[in-house]
Amino acid sequence: SIFWVRSGATAGDPATAGSVSSATTAGGSIQNNLATVTDESPLAVDRAHMYYRSSDTSIGRADLDGANANNNFITGLTSKVRGIAVNDSHVYWTQYVDEFTDTDRGVFRLGLAGGVAGAALIPDTYSAPARIALDGTHVYWVNTSFVGTSIDGRESVSRARLDGSDKIDIYVDPWGGAGQGGQTMYSIAVAGNLLFIGYFGGNITLSTMGGPAPLASANFATLDTNQAVNATGMGADATY
Repeated sequence: SIFWVRSGATAGDPATAGSVSSATTAGGSIQNNLATVTDESPLAVDRAHMYYRSSDTSIGRADLDGANANNNFITGLTSKVRGIAVNDSHVYWTQYVDEFTDTDRGVFRLGLAGGVAGAALIPDTYSAPARIALDGTHVYWVNTSFVGTSIDGRESVSRARLDGSDKIDIYVDPWGGAGQGGQTMYSIAVAGNLLFIGYFGGNITLSTMGGPAPLASANFATLDTNQAVNATGMGADATY
């Protein structure tokens, strides 16, 4: 199945704003309102559970059919969750409050038993960590820039080992913080050696990892004008 977050639902729409829906990858019936989340929540899915932002200070977890929802699965967050990813041992997330706040930005993780969030695995005051993805050896995340604020760095994709070591920027926005054609980098997905980056404004770019950093990119897909690519995912344990 594929899972996604609905936001800004209109009158007559069976899915409420801030809810999780799902459908099989073959199509068919859509299941709405599996869990209540904050509007535009990040979402991660493993083989048994979905993980979502349940409030500005907590991450929730529920079964894939919406049962056994625990909106306080991870508590004690000090900034707003921007991205969530999960593997067979940990939940990873990124967080920042807003573009004017310097504290508590970075990449965090906690074991699958949940509990109270601790200090950042990878503190990052350089920019605003947004969507996040994992593979078997690394964690990847998008750094969003807010030109003219305290977060005035270049847009980039960073990578580190799953234990937080060896952080590098593997992709740097060649448009100098303006994004592709004026679009802002936001979402990310990883499949093998392929790196997909989604932009607010509609485009998805593709880079092949394995060469020297920073990577080059090519346009992979162009969506309709003003569509926001705020969710991308690849594979059975994808992030959305």
